[in-house]
Amino acid sequence: MNWIAGRIRKGLIDIATNESLFLFTAFLAYGFLKMTPLAWYTEQINALISFVVVPWGAALCMLRLMRAQQKQLSAQWDIGILFVMLLWVGVPFIIRFGFTNVNVNNWFQNMVTAFGLYALVSEESVARREKMLDWASALFALISFVIGAALLYCAVTVQTWGEDIGAYGFGLYNGTFLTAGLYYNSTGMLALCCALMSLMGVFRRRTLVARLAHLVPAVMMMLVVVLTQSRTARYSLLASLAVASYSVVANGSRFKAGIRRYVLAVMVGAIVLVGGYIGSDAITRTAIIHYNTHNQNEQSNTLSFWVAEACAEEGQADSSAVSEAESEITSESLGRGLGDMTFTGRTMLWKKLFSLWAENPWHFLIGRGAGNTGKYIVQGTFLEAQGSATTHNTYLQFIADYGLIGMVIYIGFFISIIRPVMKVFNAKSSCFQCGYLVLCMIVIASLLTGMMESEPLAAMTPINAVLFFSLGALVNRGRECLRRSEETGRSSLPL
Repeated sequence: MNWIAGRIRKGLIDIATNESLFLFTAFLAYGFLKMTPLAWYTEQINALISFVVVPWGAALCMLRLMRAQQKQLSAQWDIGILFVMLLWVGVPFIIRFGFTNVNVNNWFQNMVTAFGLYALVSEESVARREKMLDWASALFALISFVIGAALLYCAVTVQTWGEDIGAYGFGLYNGTFLTAGLYYNSTGMLALCCALMSLMGVFRRRTLVARLAHLVPAVMMMLVVVLTQSRTARYSLLASLAVASYSVVANGSRFKAGIRRYVLAVMVGAIVLVGGYIGSDAITRTAIIHYNTHNQNEQSNTLSFWVAEACAEEGQADSSAVSEAESEITSESLGRGLGDMTFTGRTMLWKKLFSLWAENPWHFLIGRGAGNTGKYIVQGTFLEAQGSATTHNTYLQFIADYGLIGMVIYIGFFISIIRPVMKVFNAKSSCFQCGYLVLCMIVIASLLTGMMESEPLAAMTPINAVLFFSLGALVNRGRECLRRSEETGRSSLPL
C-alpha cells in the first residue's frame, strides 16, 4: 500500500513540476480552447483556467523560489531585472489604478511567465532541461497533428464548423482566411508556435519514425500559417527560417572559414526568404482559386461576394466601380502580398498613440496602465464603433501600458541574456544543436510578430509563454556552453 501511495505521490509531483506540461496546458487554455465552436463549454474552460492553470502557475513560481533557496543559486542579472520589471508592473499601477482584477491578474500573469517559466527553466539541470524540451516538442507535435489535420481538411473541402455560434468558425472565414475558430491573425500566431515547437523535435529525435512524427505536423502547421493569410505570422515564419538557414551555413564545417562562407550564408538565407515568399504566395493563390471554384454557383463566391459588398457600402453599382473594387479585392485576396502601406490600418492607430503621447508626455514615460489606451486610439478611426483596440504592436503596447520606463527595463532583460543566446546561435551546427537553433527561430519569429501584433510580451498569451519558455532553455544551454568554454580555456593554459 505504501509503495502504491509513493508512486502516486511521485507521479503527481512529476506532473506538477513539469514546465513543458504547464506550458502546453496554458497554451491550449489561452489559445485553441478559446475558439468559437467551443463556446458551449465556456464555463468548463474558464474553470480550467481558474482552478488549474492559475494555481499551477503560482505553484511553479513557489517551486522556483524553493529550488533557488535549496541550491543557494547566485543572483543572475536577468532574474534581477525581471524582478524589477514585476515590481514596476505591479506596485505603482495597483496604487494608481486600484487593486482591481485587471491590475492584479496582469501582475500575476507576468509573474508566472517570468518566474514560473523563464526563471525555472533557465535554472534547470542539463538532464532536466533536455527532458523538458523533448516533452514540449512531443506535446506540440500531437496538438499540431490534430488541429492541423482538421484545418487542412476544412481547406480542401471548403467548409466551416460552428460559424453559427460566433464571429469565427473553424475553417474558412469569408471564403478566404483559414481560421481555428479565432481571428485569422490569432490562428496564424498559434500555428506558428505549434509549427516551430514541433520542428524542434525533428532534430532532437534519434529514429526516422520519431523524426517523421514531428516533421509531418510541423509541415502541416506551416501550411496552416500560409493558408490563414496572416501576413504577420507568414513573414515571421519565413524570416526565422531564413535566419536559421544562415546560421547552419555560417556555423557549419562543410565550407572553409572566411568571408566566403558568410557571403554564402547570406545568399542561402536570402534564397530561403525569397523562395518562401514566392512559394507561399503561389499556395494562397491556388487556395483562393480552389475556394472560388468550389463556390462558383453560390452567393459566397469569394470575389463576387466581396465586390458586391464593397459596391453596396459605397452606394455604387456602375461597371467602373465594380471593376475598380474587383481589382482592389483581387490584389488583396490573391496571395495578399506585402499589403498596403498603412499595414491594414495599423499606422492610423500608431499616429493616434503618438498624438496622445505628444499631448501628455507623462503617460509616455510611465504608461496608462494595462488596457487603458485602446479607447483613445480608436477615436476618429474606422475602429471607433468597436470602442477599443490594441495598438497591434507589442512594443508600442508595452510602452502605452507601462511607459518608457517599463520598456527600458524589458530591454535591459534582453541585453542581459544576449551573450548566452548568441553563444547557442553561433554554435557549430549538428543535428542535436539544431534543436536549439529552432528555439532561436521561435525567439526571432516572436519578436518579429510583435512588430504587427500586441500578443508577444503580453503576459500569459500563448506566443509569449512559448517565447519565455524558449528563452529559458536557450539561456540555460548558452551558460552551459560558456562554462565549458571557460573550463577548456583554463585547462589549456600553461602551469
